[in-house]
Amino acid sequence: MNITTRIYTHVEDISSSLWDSLAEHAPVFYNHAWFKTFEDQTSNEPVYITAYHNNKLVGILPGFVVKDPCAYIFHNPRDVIFSSRFLSQAAEVKDCHHVVKLIKKYHGWIVPLLNKFFFPSLVFVSPYAYINDILVAASVESKNEVVDKLFEEAYRFVSNNNIKTMLFAWVSHTNKYLVEKLMSEKFVTAYGQPFFILKTNFNSFDEYLSSIGHKRCNMVRGEIRKFLRNDIVIKKCKDVFEFSEYKYRFAELLTQHMQRHGNNAECNKQLKILEQLFLGFNGGADVYYAKKGDEIVSFLMSFNKGGIAYPKYYANEYTMKGINQNYFQMIFYNLIGEKIKEKHKAIYYGFSSEEPKLIRGCQSYNACNYFNLMKPRLNKLLGKFLVQYNWARKKYYELKYGQLVLEEKDSFLLDD
Repeated sequence: MNITTRIYTHVEDISSSLWDSLAEHAPVFYNHAWFKTFEDQTSNEPVYITAYHNNKLVGILPGFVVKDPCAYIFHNPRDVIFSSRFLSQAAEVKDCHHVVKLIKKYHGWIVPLLNKFFFPSLVFVSPYAYINDILVAASVESKNEVVDKLFEEAYRFVSNNNIKTMLFAWVSHTNKYLVEKLMSEKFVTAYGQPFFILKTNFNSFDEYLSSIGHKRCNMVRGEIRKFLRNDIVIKKCKDVFEFSEYKYRFAELLTQHMQRHGNNAECNKQLKILEQLFLGFNGGADVYYAKKGDEIVSFLMSFNKGGIAYPKYYANEYTMKGINQNYFQMIFYNLIGEKIKEKHKAIYYGFSSEEPKLIRGCQSYNACNYFNLMKPRLNKLLGKFLVQYNWARKKYYELKYGQLVLEEKDSFLLDD
């Protein structure tokens, strides 16, 4: 194949229809509309590496250049490797103190070393979504050839712009092709947080509740009874007019959720994001909200693609302590019931908040971060450290949940 490459710095320089044709089987966070929404929301520099065959777009490798450690936290080594959430969670687990001690021992010297040799970094990931993929046209004769060309151009960009590292963040083990490619390129691996998926192949919500076990089922039914006693109504925005009526309240809740209550600039920023996402996905975005009387106390924005729901944006009324978590849970149970009715295959929940997701019956999947420090000696040093780190991370999940939730499993995307 005669493949050429080009680099763009603005997503709008690439046709949205051509982009989305390549992203047909990718997660929703690799749609053109998602990148368009968040391109202006980051201080990092977008880099879209593209491949063409006979002047036809056949591959896209989206990323951005991160210049310093103060950039968005989940794209720097301090938090990609040593997430504060992981350390605090591990400290709470019985018999896990040796794991915390080991991580803290390395934390004192490896983070300053990485910060010195890490930036600027070329990071490949969907912005604000913690998921990774490479887009390749289904019609190409050789996917390997297209991906090889994209990687060649990435290495050329790194060399020409004095980039010190490459990072593929939050790569699922179910993305076997990308994992194998990164391993063949000698990237070193750091275990990340598991992400959670709920399969929704049930005939009814009651059948789903029966599947999660007697104890969990009773917990959920108890939450539903509590919810009904509080006289809460959950609704779904029927159209753009209903969304427009409540969008300012949604933005206000998000601003509160980010602990920036009263920050008008942040509220306007969140409003712009919500508008772009709701309108940009052309009916692929659902907005649910919980109402107590005349007041909206919680909301959730979820995206649909390929029979999979991707709940992403949510917030609660922060002043209503003690019962706002109940609103939050009920909106998610409402989402589960609706997606079962609509015959969706699954709900992709992403990372964090592990306990409630396990209570809902989700399955956990491993995600890793893959580093290439460009200097073989440093890469080897980081690789040696990560052998210990990855052991500690696995041990933590084993002690906490009684199972290795980081074990590789078949992808829900590969069931068909």
